[in-house]
Amino acid sequence: MHIDNSLNISEQILNSIDSYIYTKDLAGKYTFVNQAVLILFGKELSEVIGQSDEIFFDLEQSEQLQKNDQKVMEQAVIVENEESNYIKSLDETRIYRVVKKPLFDANGAVNGMCGISTDITVDKALQTKSLEQKHLLDTILNNINAHIYMKDSQRTFLYVNNQVAKLFGDTAENIIG
Repeated sequence: MHIDNSLNISEQILNSIDSYIYTKDLAGKYTFVNQAVLILFGKELSEVIGQSDEIFFDLEQSEQLQKNDQKVMEQAVIVENEESNYIKSLDETRIYRVVKKPLFDANGAVNGMCGISTDITVDKALQTKSLEQKHLLDTILNNINAHIYMKDSQRTFLYVNNQVAKLFGDTAENIIG
């Protein structure tokens, strides 16, 4: 396989991934972005390469982005974290699961970083809604004057309300399981 063909295939693969893939130099300027990043920023490749994050993000609202990048490049460590970033082109904040790794030159010195960011905004909203609904249901079940519980097939408590906990003289957390 010819090297140019390999690069073309690699680029096609990276551009087909829905996650945001990018590399930056030590100054924090983009050296590579995949198609998903271009769509997110609403820019052409020539408008992104060589630019730094303040063009695309409100860095006052996206401070974790800079902290993660600095940690990767200054300490040569891998960072796996969540970032809440305000994207200027969308005029909104999105939450990302990020993995950022240092890039090294031939002498082993850090010369940049690469990252993959996956948008988890919808997942986080669903998680928040689910927790709110659980809290509401717990509030209702704990204020009903009835003993409410659930067990599995091994007769292990999966849920007890406050009335059952009072009956056993313990907390629900200690009874469940």
